[in-house]
Amino acid sequence: SEGGSPTTMRMVSQLLASLDGLQKMEGVIVIGTTNRLDSVDPATRRPGRFDREIFFAPPDSAGRLEILRIHSRAMPLSEEAFAYLDELAQMLHGFVGADLMELCREAGLNALRRKFGSGAGYASFPQAALEELTVEKADLERAVAKVTPSAMREVLVTVPDVRWDDIGGLNEAKEELKELVGVSLRRAGTFAASKIKPSPGILLYGPPGSGKSLLAQAVAREFQANFILVKGPEIFSKWLGESEAELRYIFQLAHRVVPCIILFEQIDTIAPRRGRDIGVQASERVVSQLLAEMDSIQPMSGMAVLGTTNRFDLIDPALLQARRFGAHILVPLPDELQRRQILSVHLRDVFLEEKASLEELVQRLAADTEGFSGAELESICHRAKMQALRGDNLEKPVPLTLEHLSEALTRIKRSRIAP
Repeated sequence: SEGGSPTTMRMVSQLLASLDGLQKMEGVIVIGTTNRLDSVDPATRRPGRFDREIFFAPPDSAGRLEILRIHSRAMPLSEEAFAYLDELAQMLHGFVGADLMELCREAGLNALRRKFGSGAGYASFPQAALEELTVEKADLERAVAKVTPSAMREVLVTVPDVRWDDIGGLNEAKEELKELVGVSLRRAGTFAASKIKPSPGILLYGPPGSGKSLLAQAVAREFQANFILVKGPEIFSKWLGESEAELRYIFQLAHRVVPCIILFEQIDTIAPRRGRDIGVQASERVVSQLLAEMDSIQPMSGMAVLGTTNRFDLIDPALLQARRFGAHILVPLPDELQRRQILSVHLRDVFLEEKASLEELVQRLAADTEGFSGAELESICHRAKMQALRGDNLEKPVPLTLEHLSEALTRIKRSRIAP
């Protein structure tokens, strides 16, 4: 009821009084449900009121398979579709019973659309035609593409579409990140047998624009993990306790949709060194809450936490301990070879004039961009493409030239030295 309206506070008071009165009654049980336990007034959770709490976790793969079979048992599944249920159960992380029921319903509708057309009135078709209908594997696949699990309808949760091929260079950082994330998401048995407890947190540090966030998104796609992006400055609230509650909710949500990767961008703004002048009490409470959440992560739980920073020195040392963010990966500015790789990625689909070769353009531009970040190289390529589109005839593609790239480079250089 904290911060609630007077009406809400009166309702809470009445509920508490009613719960207290139940102790004198027999044969009455009160059950409450919630998706956000932290939002419930603490007074209702005291002994004698709602003092028993049962957590309903999302089903595991075996549970998902059982639910899928329940909701599809009245459906005319083909043999291939029935066998596909096992594979679906393995891949539908974060789906709860209602989501799986909706998926089966959507698959049935897909089968009807396939046979009768999307605008057909199914009730008007003969029963014999409906009896010949079968739900195929393709109907289930289309349903999976359409149905979003309840937990992932949160704005926070996404499925990244960044591929390793979209990131030029950084080969050492890529391999190290894949190995470390694989420990948390895939290799549970190996480390449990050796009694080694890997660090749940991985810190990516380096200059701005070097590709830290892209690496995090690509590794999430590599392991088919759900992805929660938390931008540092946005976590803070002017209301007492809301920032800590938001952090708790983020970690609870991640546990519900494992395998999951949480990325804290600019983690130095969330967890700055305590005791500094910038460290207001609110900031110190958030640091303490983040430390507590990191300590609560069980090894190999299907969850990994990544952080990015341009200022390694500003992060609270307690967060950098081995049991929290114990793994640190440097993401440096690209050298000339890596700049070529990055430029090749961003220019691979462009239309070039006949006399120009992509390799030559990339080589010349890479030599002229020492000290540039990956983000700046991407910006150069984008500006050059936009410049090539400014011709009078937009009906046919305008070839990209070295002049377009040189002009874009000049503009970026000017912006680097601008006050």
